[in-house]
Amino acid sequence: FFVAVAILLGFGVINFFEIILTPFMKPIFKLPGSGAFVMLAGMISGNPMGAKLTSLLRKKNMLTKDEAERLVAFTSTASPLFILGAIGIGFFQNIKTGILLSLSHYLAALLIGIITSFSIKNKKQKKANQNLYKKRKKQPFLLLKAIDAMHKARLKDGRLIGQLLKDSINSSINTLLLIGGIIIIFSCLTNLLDYIGIASFFVKIICFIFNKINLPEQLSPSFFKGIFEITIGIKLTSMQKITILPKLIITSAILGFGGLSIHAQVISMLSKTDIRYKPYFKAKILHSFIASILTYFFYKTIFYKEIQQNLDVQSFAIKSNISTNTWDFFFILKIFALIMLMYWIYMKLKNLVSIKTKT
Repeated sequence: FFVAVAILLGFGVINFFEIILTPFMKPIFKLPGSGAFVMLAGMISGNPMGAKLTSLLRKKNMLTKDEAERLVAFTSTASPLFILGAIGIGFFQNIKTGILLSLSHYLAALLIGIITSFSIKNKKQKKANQNLYKKRKKQPFLLLKAIDAMHKARLKDGRLIGQLLKDSINSSINTLLLIGGIIIIFSCLTNLLDYIGIASFFVKIICFIFNKINLPEQLSPSFFKGIFEITIGIKLTSMQKITILPKLIITSAILGFGGLSIHAQVISMLSKTDIRYKPYFKAKILHSFIASILTYFFYKTIFYKEIQQNLDVQSFAIKSNISTNTWDFFFILKIFALIMLMYWIYMKLKNLVSIKTKT
């Protein structure tokens, strides 16, 4: 996927998307059409392709700083191959769970894109974007314009097919080495935190929070590890001998946040641009929350019978203290109230610190 995307960039496909899909991207996400290419590539290839392409567009001045920050917030997603294959078939041994998690994950990402489109605060930036989109919309023969832009971008690139293939492979290998190195570092870090006893302190805090929102305590260690590295956290979550619904909710939350391992990958991609990490971090917390709610909703309304019918025979013999009857609408309200409380405490502490620094 990484090589294919790099080759498409060399052929100027992103310039084609910039013109042809701007009428679609503008009213929904307040972004140029090139954002559609980043969105599709990010969803197909997985992390950190969305951040890599966003930083590339920012370097070429094809995106403003605000557009880039909003684009990277919802295009850094897990790949379908990972969710359906590794998680659905590999960990849960049930393809239906992979479909459920994919639906929740990608729909939550699109909702993040729509929500962040309302966060444009600069009036001058709003007017500039509106004028730019009006000019593009008035252009006749949009398809011909898009093909012409792709052709000009290809000529400007100037590399022969052999050189383009070579550069694409080299770039992809460097990206994969970076991803592998960061994953190893964070995997070792989680084991180190376990060894020195720091992890147990945070696990107790997570246990306390889970008790308040009717989540099983058994999922606390796996959730803590998922905060650092999603593969380890999700694998441990799937191995817990409890009912399927809480495991799916926690898995969806871990996928939405992405883990600090993926956050480190995104930071490395954005390091050579002026794109800030803070909006991305906020968006991933919101992504985690929305994806968990959607997983609960889709499981109860669509996937309950299908997943239950496909569960392994041994799973029906597992006795759990957690009853699925406890998963009601109040579960959503409790999570929302907890997040609002944490945000209120954060703002109070922030104001207190700012007052002390001024004095």
